[in-house]
Amino acid sequence: MLHPSRVKGPALVMTALAAAFFGISRTSGSGWATVLVATLLGAVATGSLMPALILARANVTVTPPIDGTVSVPLPLQITSTTGLTGSIPALATGTIHLATGTLSIRPDRRGVHDFLDLELRCAAPLGMVEWTRTRHITLASPLQIGPFPSDVQLLDCDTTPDVGDEDLRGIREYIPGDSSRKLHWPATARTGKMMIRETDGITVAQVVIVVDLNGPQPAVEPTASRAAGLANAALSRGATVVLVTAEPAGPVTGMVTSPLDVNRRLARAIVGPVPAADRLRL
Repeated sequence: MLHPSRVKGPALVMTALAAAFFGISRTSGSGWATVLVATLLGAVATGSLMPALILARANVTVTPPIDGTVSVPLPLQITSTTGLTGSIPALATGTIHLATGTLSIRPDRRGVHDFLDLELRCAAPLGMVEWTRTRHITLASPLQIGPFPSDVQLLDCDTTPDVGDEDLRGIREYIPGDSSRKLHWPATARTGKMMIRETDGITVAQVVIVVDLNGPQPAVEPTASRAAGLANAALSRGATVVLVTAEPAGPVTGMVTSPLDVNRRLARAIVGPVPAADRLRL
């Protein structure tokens, strides 16, 4: 909806001057005062109504990426009429200057967005009255803003498997394409042929992180950030990671395989019931 939001100083000053000159013209009959009144009132009318006309005809589009992180610059592709400012309350507080090109903002909240409400403002060309209009933009793909990962350490948890952790099943002769890491050197020395270890694989540690966002509101986002930090640290050390979260459709338990997976799962996480079994204090 288009509406005036603020009358600025120049409009008040020029209106006061117009009133003063109108009084002079009435008492003195001076033609020059009448001309000045008409000029001032014309300027006030132009400065008051032109921003509304610009906003009514403004064509603004915003195209964000599909992934973002709190406090990390998010590039937005903008097409906009000149002279507009605005804000995107769902992503960040503060005013942004809209111009065609790439604009970066730093999201200050986590979540998933299927649409964005862009609050447009304009006071051009004379800066007398600011008008406001809200533009509802439906996104082609949901924008997922995850938490900024906390810098955490996994203590007393060596999740990086060593070659010696494999369960040896047998030894066979080398076949082109086999990894050199699987060479069995004692058998190779004994037979004079390259021999390969056949194993049953490597036992890899599994980390289960239950993300419980219930509780005092100020603690919710730090909890999500610690969960992201723990998950990324475990993944970097070779562990498999399972996240347990609450989503709009209900509790979700699933494996994540990369920091991007972690970001998206935690972007969707909400306050809600999570399984009590094997709960971790984050």
